[in-house]
Amino acid sequence: MRKVVGLVCLFMFVLSSVCLAKQVDHIYHDDHVLEPSEVAIGGVYVGMSEEDLHAVYGEPASETEYKPDYLVGGQSKTVKYGDSFSIVINDGYVLDLSSNARNGLQMPSGIQVGDIKAKILPTYGKPMRYWENSKTHSSNFVYRTSGGVHLRFEVIGGAITLISIIGYE
Repeated sequence: MRKVVGLVCLFMFVLSSVCLAKQVDHIYHDDHVLEPSEVAIGGVYVGMSEEDLHAVYGEPASETEYKPDYLVGGQSKTVKYGDSFSIVINDGYVLDLSSNARNGLQMPSGIQVGDIKAKILPTYGKPMRYWENSKTHSSNFVYRTSGGVHLRFEVIGGAITLISIIGYE
């Protein structure tokens, strides 16, 4: 019995150490919002029709079949252009998109994956939410638009490694 209690105590200690790993998490309430026109990657934006997407980029390198999307309703599928540009289409319209490599795709501001972290704040201002993760050595900046679309930058080693635009909360 003492061994069981000892193991439980050890487990709880290890678990608490993991949970207490340094992480910074801030939520700002200054009502700073971006305009929807500021939130696009390579000209693709939330709400763009699948038809318009194909008119600009052609057929994707890969795509999944439409499947029920229990989070937002309707049917969703993922299309990819290359290995680094992924787009979720829900009922024929772009729902969210992300770029995770320097592939030439820029935001309207000119920011792209691979740019330095120092470009984010002067361009977009204080984020709605900011957090750091000591385990992954990443920091994340989250912004929102007046239409409820969220923009997230992930930064590792001082460089932007992911730009993600999410069309739902």
